[in-house]
Amino acid sequence: MVKLLGTTESVENCSFSPGGNSGALAIFIDGASNPNIEGNTISGFEGGNGSIYLVGTSNAIVRNNRITAGTGGPDGIFGEKNTIDTTVDGNYVDESHGAPGAHAIGFHATVGAESVSGTKVVNNTILAGNNFCVEIGPFGGLTPGRVILSNNTCKLTENGGSGGYSLGVSGSSITGNTFDANGFTATIAAYEIVTSFNTSVTGNSASIGQAWTSVNTAAVTINQSHGISFTGNTINGWGGGNALSAAGWGVVITTGGVSNSLVSNNTVSGNVFVFPKGQGSGGIFQQCQASGAVCSNNSYSGNVLVGDGTPNSLGFRLENDTGTMQNTLISGNSITGTNIGVDVWNSTVAGTDIYYNLFNTTGANVVDSGTRTTKAP
Repeated sequence: MVKLLGTTESVENCSFSPGGNSGALAIFIDGASNPNIEGNTISGFEGGNGSIYLVGTSNAIVRNNRITAGTGGPDGIFGEKNTIDTTVDGNYVDESHGAPGAHAIGFHATVGAESVSGTKVVNNTILAGNNFCVEIGPFGGLTPGRVILSNNTCKLTENGGSGGYSLGVSGSSITGNTFDANGFTATIAAYEIVTSFNTSVTGNSASIGQAWTSVNTAAVTINQSHGISFTGNTINGWGGGNALSAAGWGVVITTGGVSNSLVSNNTVSGNVFVFPKGQGSGGIFQQCQASGAVCSNNSYSGNVLVGDGTPNSLGFRLENDTGTMQNTLISGNSITGTNIGVDVWNSTVAGTDIYYNLFNTTGANVVDSGTRTTKAP
């Protein structure tokens, strides 16, 4: 194992393997500043928290490394406990043989009053195992800010893993990433935005097709989050099912059943959602389902939803089981090939505005069981 503790230390163009020692570790960076880990090949490790493991480190650069997990191995790259302003750029990370909980790239604040803010994960090529390609969030610490997730590629290699990218962040950007289900299922989402706020998700794509039709998994979840701008993304396929009961969705905006959640002032605009073929699933599902939760002032505009006319398929479903849901705007969307265009599910959904959408449905354009809904052609 190489251990870095100082300032401006480097590990470059080296090869690491466990040499038959199942408990061996590769690179551990502990409390260092400005370390540079570049151009290394790391393969076969089965022990530790990460093939490259950072703790309490600032301004690290982890670039152009090739990392392949051993059987039941650790995260490829993992940082925690005030590891701040890290750049993870241009790495190849194969986590296909890793442990069930192992991420390819993970950054967790872990401890109260500590953070992993300023993490930049860009231009990486990732093969996921049973957990996410990238996971960044508080996990017991502070919500990280200034996170950049950009131009990464994520491909699944096993059925039943978590999915693609999971972020619990603030004031951050998620831009230009790709997700490929590669014919495998997932249990959470291609993109999970959770306990996040004031963050943009722009120009990303998910290629799922028919791979998830046996499960009710959503392509995107915006969970317990507010001030999210989900714009200009392309989502092709998601889980199957029946959108009038249980189904996969293109995007779910939800409280996740957590009391007092704020799921408001989110914008979903200019996206393309292509439904899985032959499935009664749905495009966009907004659900408030927890006491004290507020799911209001969310806006959906200029999206293109393309179904194939399958019974029970929905463009939009607005459902308020518990909490407050009001002033939702659904405007200027193109909703074609679904059974129902917009379903305002129950009377506690209040003040919905449904304006100037283009409908071409096999059933009703709008089913309205809400209160004070206004509609324009």
